[in-house]
Amino acid sequence: MVKVFRLTDQYMNEFNEFLEKENIILNDYINTFILIEGTISGFSNYEEIDGKIYIKDIFIMESKRKKNLGDTLFRTVLNALYINNIETVYMKNNPIYSKFLEKENISFQGEYIIETHEFFNRPCKGEKIFL
Repeated sequence: MVKVFRLTDQYMNEFNEFLEKENIILNDYINTFILIEGTISGFSNYEEIDGKIYIKDIFIMESKRKKNLGDTLFRTVLNALYINNIETVYMKNNPIYSKFLEKENISFQGEYIIETHEFFNRPCKGEKIFL
């Protein structure tokens, strides 16, 4: 089972071990979300820069990639911002994320601009399951 939630003190030691193992250096842990699939398998964070909210990182460890976990993490962070009344979220250009963002019809105008209300109130592209 996959769980995504805001980083808390309970997971700080495990998260630091994860970062060390993956050779990642973070300047701060504020506004960080972790993804757990058995153990910590990824993280994402955001920050405010000049009055704008930017999703900075979306990282999934290599052995866990190709399972849509990055998509799960992105949507969870975006939803957390949305329910906290953040209407617009930005992402800087990054070749790793750009293919996904463009597939989601998120426009690039010097940076990616995500209107949260529009993002979460459009029809789902998923397969409909009728019971």
